[in-house]
Amino acid sequence: MTNREIIIKEVKENNLERINNGIKEFGITAQKLFEKTSINRSLTSHCLSVLNKEGKIIKINTRPVYFIDLEIFENSFDVELRGELIYKNFEELMEIKEKQKDPKIFLKNEENVFMDVIGYNGSLAYQIEQCKIAVKYPPKGLSILIVGSTGSGKSFLAGKIYEYARANGYIKRDAPFLTFNCAKYSNNKELLSAALFGYKKGAFTGAETDREGIIENADGGYVFLDEIHRLPPEGQEQLFFFMDKGIFARIGENEVYRKADVRFIFATTEDPKAVLLNTFLRRIPIIIKKPPLRDRPLNEKFQLIYHFFKEESHLISHNIRISRHALKILMDADFEGNIGQLKNDITITCARAYNREDIMERGEREFIDIDFMMLPEYLVKNAINSKTNYIDSLYKGYITEDLIINKSDDINFLEKNFENEIHIQFYDSVLKLLSEIKMDNKDDFLIKKIQKLIDEYFKKLILNMNSYSSEDIRHERFYILYKCIQDMFSILKSKYDIRYTDNNIYKFACFIQTSMEHQYSLMLQDYESEINEYVDILKYSYPHEYDTTYKIINFIKINLDISLGKVEMVIIILYLINSGEENYSKKIKAVLIAHGYSTASSIANVANHLLGIDIFESFDMPIDTTTADIVEKLKQYFKEVNTSKGVIILVDMGSLEEIYKGLERVHHGDIGIINNLTTKLALKVGSDINQDLSIEQIINNVENLDGYKCKIIYTEQKRQKAIIVTCFTGIGTAIKIKDLLIKSLSEHPPNANFIVCNYLDLEKNKYNDDIFNKFDVLAIIGTENPGIKEVPFLYLEDLISDNEGYVFDRILKDIIPKQKVFQVKQSIMKYFTLEGVLSYITILNPDKIVNQLENAIEMLQYKLKKQFSNDTIICLYIHLSCLIERLVTKTQLEEEDIENIKAFREENKDFIDIVRSSFSYIESYYSVTIPLSEIYYLYQILSVKLDLKS
Repeated sequence: MTNREIIIKEVKENNLERINNGIKEFGITAQKLFEKTSINRSLTSHCLSVLNKEGKIIKINTRPVYFIDLEIFENSFDVELRGELIYKNFEELMEIKEKQKDPKIFLKNEENVFMDVIGYNGSLAYQIEQCKIAVKYPPKGLSILIVGSTGSGKSFLAGKIYEYARANGYIKRDAPFLTFNCAKYSNNKELLSAALFGYKKGAFTGAETDREGIIENADGGYVFLDEIHRLPPEGQEQLFFFMDKGIFARIGENEVYRKADVRFIFATTEDPKAVLLNTFLRRIPIIIKKPPLRDRPLNEKFQLIYHFFKEESHLISHNIRISRHALKILMDADFEGNIGQLKNDITITCARAYNREDIMERGEREFIDIDFMMLPEYLVKNAINSKTNYIDSLYKGYITEDLIINKSDDINFLEKNFENEIHIQFYDSVLKLLSEIKMDNKDDFLIKKIQKLIDEYFKKLILNMNSYSSEDIRHERFYILYKCIQDMFSILKSKYDIRYTDNNIYKFACFIQTSMEHQYSLMLQDYESEINEYVDILKYSYPHEYDTTYKIINFIKINLDISLGKVEMVIIILYLINSGEENYSKKIKAVLIAHGYSTASSIANVANHLLGIDIFESFDMPIDTTTADIVEKLKQYFKEVNTSKGVIILVDMGSLEEIYKGLERVHHGDIGIINNLTTKLALKVGSDINQDLSIEQIINNVENLDGYKCKIIYTEQKRQKAIIVTCFTGIGTAIKIKDLLIKSLSEHPPNANFIVCNYLDLEKNKYNDDIFNKFDVLAIIGTENPGIKEVPFLYLEDLISDNEGYVFDRILKDIIPKQKVFQVKQSIMKYFTLEGVLSYITILNPDKIVNQLENAIEMLQYKLKKQFSNDTIICLYIHLSCLIERLVTKTQLEEEDIENIKAFREENKDFIDIVRSSFSYIESYYSVTIPLSEIYYLYQILSVKLDLKS
């Protein structure tokens, strides 16, 4: 038996046994099934969800969730269920048993009427929720006004509202649905009244019999009044009188009033406030705005195209193949007639292709092929005349090959689903990876895997958020949440120096809003208790991220009264780990700046997702932000981020000239500025950056498009090449190393400067140090690595031992002629022997100091029970000889300069004693005492080279 068959069998047997024993809650839980079958719990839950969607299993959303076999329930209680088989509790389900003769109960919960509306869980989710509210509201629903441009699908939605009301028992199964186009009667109010309310025989010339009107014929059902803006004021007054009183009179029946129970759906292409009486508009509490096709998400437009081609394939009984070029033209086209025009254009296209294939003996061919020349001429002409490259990264993830339409395919197979299954699948995957985390082991690879999972999940939430219509109430909630988190990070940055971008804020807001929307369903899966054990592990291993997350959660609780649980806490901690690290990509940086609470961050996140790489950072600016404010924001960004490879700035508005002038003297690399920011522009620029095009090439490509203005700011001077020389123990030694390097290269003067830098400054400032703005730094050479990831580092001992020869070869090729590299390396090896270095950087006798240090280092290895590598020994020779020189010349490091010297003294007494013992002969010979500050730095060097804690 398959897992599916085993699960169905166990559910049936369990249900029968419990029903026969008179148990009230006679379902079975996923946990109980897992215990009985040993099938993985996640797989069991997934299988049960699929069976529920297929209409084979009833789901009771209590805690825990129970599942009941539909066939067992219907046979046991002699009742038939239809529609979505999900109930809040057993009481709701058992109402069917008590009232099984009620036709309304027979159709309980049939909410899948709207599921074949493309966008029902995307851009139209809010509109459909409004439809349901209007139908359900007692005692007889609410009137609805659908507003939308021609061809946007108003009539289609009205039909679905009627189907929903009928299917769920709010009106009778045979209730009428009548359509009335107000435009036909806009100039004749008497004829309008007669059509709406009917007339009595003899009421006017031509009234030869009594006639019922639309209202009377629609009793118990719906009337759909299209083009309601064409209804004259007198007609509106008559209509709202009936809406208020529920009574009307036929024309000619002055003393007689009739009753009718009618629900209304109105539709208009105009602004309701401009074309309808206020008294009439007040009677319509639900106003639904249908977005035009251009404002629908790309995936929904793709589904509509597929759907209409699918319909045509059924009509002509043939498979259809649409070339990817034709498909891209359809995706890029702006259809003024919206969905209606799209449908008509696809019908014309299929008719042309059908006719061509008929001429070419279609019977021998598997597909009717549609290329872009089959499309209506205006679409092809617009595509050819447009300077936009319609075969670009905009459609990555949607169009990668020809589209095949098989007449037998399920019409809805492309429907994107962002319901609970996505969240459940995400948390199941996170829990599985978390189970591998151990208390005393930081597994960076495992954390990276979880972070990748989280980032992919966040991207799905962002795409879902961007699919909501502009009127969706979730946008208002999101705005409040977004502003709160933005304020919170601003405070955290000033207090704790936490770096963030508006991209991060947007992701956090999407995650928290989604968590609130799905809190109940996720709670039923009991993730809270399962994930709780990992909070302490993460707190122990990542205290900084835990502390930051705690502040975030507390801030949200205080300001928004939203309580986040351990589930959200763990996800935020994991997301924050290493999130402060700068992206060290060598590519050009890109920044989006737009006015609005989340415009730039929304575009940035969508573009990054479609491009498959995080290229864009964003800054969301208040509406009243000035150009000067934008310039200051950019200058602050340049201080925080390495833009030496150049930066592209995309802005939605503001004076290009003012931004240009404000940034003219910024020397961080070439700057390209483009105005009129759109998602399409971002994708175009992002694709060019990903291909490693230069600033000039990217700007030239954009200038060839219509509607954009561009500027380039070139750095005032090309920076000179330089090699930094540094030393852990001070500037003095670094200067001597620098002099020795210059001496080694004296026969072949390099086209680069050797610059001495303070080690502590480099370690603190990293790549933000001003030296990197002034020079094109090729490498850093020194006795200790300051940890600057953008620039290669060479230990001084590597020059002596030639450990990293290939790195140094590459550096030399940048500063001297290629044919001279070999001779220069020979010269360096000549001067950079151990004895040569020691004789040059110390005042001591090199031979004597080498022998003395050899004995001391041997003793140090013995007492520490560590075997030093050759490069570690060379490093110690150099460092210790400099140390002794400082002691002899009385230029040793001062203890007060070291912040944690007291803690070091208390925590490392054994190490301090070992060093003093190992170097006692040298101290006696030179009449010096090694101070604690020098022992501290020796400890730091050995900590890098060795694991002193083991």
